[in-house]
Amino acid sequence: MKIRLLFVYLVCFFAILFSYFRLGVYPFGNLSVLFADQEITFYPFIQEFNTRLSDVKNFYFSFNGGFGYDFYFNLIFMMVDPFIIIHQLFGLKGITETAAVTLLLKAPLIAVTFAYFLLKRFNCKNIVILALSITYCFSSLFICFRWCDAFWLSWAMIPLVAVGINNIINYNKFKLYVIALSFAIIFSVNIGIFVCLFSILYYISEIIGDNKLFFNKNYLFTYAISSFAALLLAGFILIPGVILVNYSVYSHLGQNIPTFSYFHSLPRMLSGMLYGVNDFRTIYSNSSPSIYIGILPILFSLLFFINKNISRKRKICLGLIQLFLLLSCSISILSWGINLGRFPNGLPHRYMFIFNFFIIMMAAETFINFNYLKTKVITIISSILTGVIFLLLLLAQNINPELVNTIIAVNLALIISYTIILRIISSPERTSDREYKCVFFLLCGLMILEIYKSAFPFFSGFNRASYVVNDYSEMKLISEHLNTADGTDFYRADSVLKNKIFTGRLYNYKTISTFQITYSSLTNTLQKMGEVASINIISYSATNPLLNALFAVKYIIKKNDASNPNVLPQYFDEYLKLHNYSLLKNEKVLPVGFMLHKMASDFSVTNYSLSNTTHYLNDLVKYSTNIEKQMFSDLIFPSKIKDQYLLTAKFEETNGYISVTPENKNKLVCDASKIKFEFVAKEANPATIILNLPNYQIIALVTQINNRVFRYFPNLSSIAPVVANLKDVKKGDVISVEAFINDDLVNNGSIVSDKYKTSILYFLGVYDVLAKFSKKYRQPKEDTLYAYMYQTDYKIFEEVYDKLNQQTLTNISYDDTRINGDIAVKEDGVLFFSIPFDKRWHLYANGEKISTFAVLDTFIGAQLKEGNYKINLVYNQSISVYIGIAVSIFTLIAIFVADRYLKKRNFYRNEGGGAI
Repeated sequence: MKIRLLFVYLVCFFAILFSYFRLGVYPFGNLSVLFADQEITFYPFIQEFNTRLSDVKNFYFSFNGGFGYDFYFNLIFMMVDPFIIIHQLFGLKGITETAAVTLLLKAPLIAVTFAYFLLKRFNCKNIVILALSITYCFSSLFICFRWCDAFWLSWAMIPLVAVGINNIINYNKFKLYVIALSFAIIFSVNIGIFVCLFSILYYISEIIGDNKLFFNKNYLFTYAISSFAALLLAGFILIPGVILVNYSVYSHLGQNIPTFSYFHSLPRMLSGMLYGVNDFRTIYSNSSPSIYIGILPILFSLLFFINKNISRKRKICLGLIQLFLLLSCSISILSWGINLGRFPNGLPHRYMFIFNFFIIMMAAETFINFNYLKTKVITIISSILTGVIFLLLLLAQNINPELVNTIIAVNLALIISYTIILRIISSPERTSDREYKCVFFLLCGLMILEIYKSAFPFFSGFNRASYVVNDYSEMKLISEHLNTADGTDFYRADSVLKNKIFTGRLYNYKTISTFQITYSSLTNTLQKMGEVASINIISYSATNPLLNALFAVKYIIKKNDASNPNVLPQYFDEYLKLHNYSLLKNEKVLPVGFMLHKMASDFSVTNYSLSNTTHYLNDLVKYSTNIEKQMFSDLIFPSKIKDQYLLTAKFEETNGYISVTPENKNKLVCDASKIKFEFVAKEANPATIILNLPNYQIIALVTQINNRVFRYFPNLSSIAPVVANLKDVKKGDVISVEAFINDDLVNNGSIVSDKYKTSILYFLGVYDVLAKFSKKYRQPKEDTLYAYMYQTDYKIFEEVYDKLNQQTLTNISYDDTRINGDIAVKEDGVLFFSIPFDKRWHLYANGEKISTFAVLDTFIGAQLKEGNYKINLVYNQSISVYIGIAVSIFTLIAIFVADRYLKKRNFYRNEGGGAI
């Protein structure tokens, strides 16, 4: 049976459509595929893009998200995607439909391009193409990244990159490779980095594995020049990004080279290849690399290494490549290198599509050479795989013990079924041609059914209809009000929602909370201020009146949630109410620009550690205003702690914190789920409680004071501290706190629950060996809960505010790339803008250019002497953009000129030889 590419596409298309129907994805029900990055990053960004198109705004900078960010760079980094036109058809109110349609259209493209690769590389034209292509599409590639379809077009380019490399090696043709690699980068720079890595590994496997001379100048020169041309063709994407690194404090690449440590369990990763038919979330939720691929490709990858028709060099080469990829997810220094200096990386599975590609390619090669295998060999390998399944599943960390028997039973049944079918196929002389084809179809059908059955449950992770859709009308009214409430003044708003990761991009208002690429120095500064921040996320909690004033946060949008009625931002008063939302207003807020004391130029965040937030904040007050008063109290530690569920704890002072540590780490079990402790307020001032459990997730926090209960449902606790705010606190009040911890309290590789010690591995002593190895090489993790509270003296804040409010920017006018205003400077000092420092912001005072620097190591600042000034702050990025566009256009012309010239010179070899 000859399989057409259109047929491959349609099978995947209708499989996903069937999933929509079964689970009730809109329009079949009220589920939405908008979740995770789709909801909080990708589609809000598309919405802002559409708004800028309709309003003919520039594409260089935006204040809708974070403290302001390079809109053009984020545009090219995230979403150069032709499917964006679908959003134009549906609009914001149809965002649910947009997401469902784009997923439905994009995902099958991955299967189609992989089928094209199999056709060209192995000249395989039967149902094997369908089976393996769907396996590639619905393996962990689809399971792990259903939350961000922005990457999918880059993945669809990978098989074309492979075909392009084969064209270079066999026919000296380079166009397909250049275009495919370039588009992989253009569609997603994030994934394009790993596509370049894949290109190198695949080139090595084809050259060395097929006994071709690696340093043959024809192969190597054409490949190198073509790779360079692909990068230049994507110049309008890459060049502005490279220049951005030099202009701003953005870059975090190459920092903090880690020492050698073993940070991901290799047995757990390998067992992930066998979880698919059950619960994959245990792997995904702990950021463990996901390499699920299905039972049959695993079986065939083992058979690949004993197939006599495949060269020894090719076996060794592909085996080493796979080992390198696995170790890169387990060893810190390799992970640092493969991620271009981004370590630790919370998404180590992001590049494991390369591992899956090679596994399925090896399976395809085994299929092609299957007649060379003996039935006895198949049985032996199947038996070995059965033993491996038992071993890995019993060793696997974080897996629900109740599922172990089910996983083993299902996988064992699959192996037996595959073995029987393969024994029949490997002996075709015993069956008729019709019977042989029927059995062959049965094998491929079972393979497709397994992989689809494994992928299907993850559609159920889709959300109920999102707040993006439900609250559209109310949020639109609030957004319009914010844009007109203060005339031309520059003020920010933020949101307090059950889902704290919120972005104003969707509704086009200036906000702080965001989920996007951010400035490294900003991350560092906010963390030391006690706010939630990492390299790609800021979640501002509005707990601190000083920071609200400094950052021009005038409004808070609060969702009126019946399950969380008592949580109100401090220092804000209700200003407007619209059904499900309230708009709160902060009267003591500073504009975007104002004067600090001249000492602020000497203040550096590097002089402070994360161990004492209030020390940093009190010094910030002193250096900014020359007011030497303690606005923030010393840290207050728990006065009492109660054991809950098998977790024995004691006080231990560590770096200024009081930590709650298990008395005997070697006996920590997985059943602890709640810790309760108490604080005693020292003054009648508002209190802020901060909890940080570095290795685990706090899923809920309940505080009680004077019989009033406050509930918090943090969303970012896996990467940052949980912050709770209490406004009406009296001296001596006892504040009771209960922290509910994720049930997946993990055992760090060196600590194993007693539930696992009943396994045969424990009795055979295998567990002890693995535990010793893990203790020796695994990077140690702290089993520690850091808990502290501090109080804020609001009277001192008022004094600080009055001092800062004496010299501020007035008569403000602004758009996304300029801020204009007047300021009367009464004494020499530092002009401060709450915008991250970037050399592309140019400051002019009375028409004269003034040099800027990173005040507080983070924000735009400039020295001003006493006098009256007209201030112009102007952003300019056009040069880097135009250079990038020019390079791309020139490269495109050069490629086609070179192609025509080489055709005339008969440079290309004849394709008549067929597939390799």
